[in-house]
Amino acid sequence: MDDSTEDLLIQGYQADEETTATCDRFSPAQAPIPAGETVIRIPKRMIPVIRKACDELDSGVR
Repeated sequence: MDDSTEDLLIQGYQADEETTATCDRFSPAQAPIPAGETVIRIPKRMIPVIRKACDELDSGVR
């Protein structure tokens, strides 16, 4: 977590061009992914870790 912004920082695999293009087409924003952002592929095994991190952030646990 970035303590100054309270952003959750995630490391993952950068998605390939086909996946990124698909995300662009189905984005709720209906716009291309902005400059400085990218699609990150999070391995399935990391989902429980991310859920726990989000729950801890919501509860104020650090």
